[in-house]
Amino acid sequence: MIIYILSTVISYIVFVCFIFIALAAGMYYFSEISEENPSKVSRVIRWLIYLIIFLHVGLFIFEGFPFFHTLISILAHVGYLTLLHEFPTIKIKSKRFVFSICGAIISNILWFKYFLDTYVSILELISFFSLCAWIVPFIFFSSLITDEELIPTTLKKALPKWKK
Repeated sequence: MIIYILSTVISYIVFVCFIFIALAAGMYYFSEISEENPSKVSRVIRWLIYLIIFLHVGLFIFEGFPFFHTLISILAHVGYLTLLHEFPTIKIKSKRFVFSICGAIISNILWFKYFLDTYVSILELISFFSLCAWIVPFIFFSSLITDEELIPTTLKKALPKWKK
């Protein structure tokens, strides 16, 4: 019995490690694509946000998801749409970014509280959060990774002429 429990725990740990490796590889691949084709990636993100908003409306109508939670999630995704105006670069101090972050946090808290009281399988829970709550912020996060090239050019401008 102990060997069975130990092997189960080890297999769960290995599974979670593979999930994180797959996510990291996917984010790296997406950051490479967004670096080469920012306009195409912007269109993909826009259509993905529209699809997720449509999915939220469908879950509200056909599955009876709560109206307030759905509305907050839709508003968070509208906030993500506003970030597409400045897509390859995202200004962290802008009102659009702050609105999007606040919407994402509030939406996640509301959905976590909802699913604590509602029984769903773990697969349904992971599917909902990965598609309806986390995929767009992950995509924006991976686009922030591509902006690391702005640091050396900013540093060159800040250096005095005799240090260049």
